[in-house]
Amino acid sequence: RLVARAAVRARSAGGDTTQDSQVARKWLVPLCRKGALPAILAEVQPEAAFEAVEWHPVHPRAARRLFVRWSFVLGLCTLPAWWHSQALGLGTIVVAVGLSFVLARLQARALGWALGPRAVFLRDGLFARRLACLLFQKIQSITVARSRLDRRARMARLSIDTAGAAGFAAR
Repeated sequence: RLVARAAVRARSAGGDTTQDSQVARKWLVPLCRKGALPAILAEVQPEAAFEAVEWHPVHPRAARRLFVRWSFVLGLCTLPAWWHSQALGLGTIVVAVGLSFVLARLQARALGWALGPRAVFLRDGLFARRLACLLFQKIQSITVARSRLDRRARMARLSIDTAGAAGFAAR
């Protein structure tokens, strides 16, 4: 994103399953200028008009949930510093909590969704932005998962599995 470049990957069901064809099909456009994306997407998949849809952010409580996840991960990473030197460890833990807060806010800001007339659009990626266009006719299953904490916060995780995703489920 810093140098205004992008890559386009197409996933589809069926076709030749030999290794050579899988490598050839992996990337539709391995590298292009960001400004060329609308023309490429209009040619390949007219339903993928990412600029024409109204993007919605995730719920504000999602940042809190991500903060808990980042705190856990960074807390585990700082545990050796605390164990080795408890004086250094307290400062490291404070830095880890602050970094968790910043990363959670940035990740929540990067998440988004939109509905088009024939597709659902998803946006995610803290470090590498990913946009996905999932055609309604290609969706095979939708899974809603809610833990106790999810129910209490009136939230849920939605996973969409499409034909030809090869184990890739959009969340």
